Amino acid sequence: MKTVSRWFQRNLIRIYAVVAFTYLFIPVAYTFAFSFNDSAKSNLVWKGFTFANW
Repeated sequence: MKTVSRWFQRNLIRIYAVVAFTYLFIPVAYTFAFSFNDSAKSNLVWKGFTFANW
């Protein structure tokens, strides 16, 4: 049990950093992916691939 606790204490900042960066980059990845969507009104439904927005 001590080894698990010691491992968790040593790696807590790394785990926190991975979770924080994942939380921050999910909206960026979502915006990037849906900027290629060929939708006129709503961007929630994938209509097709386009470069018109770029």
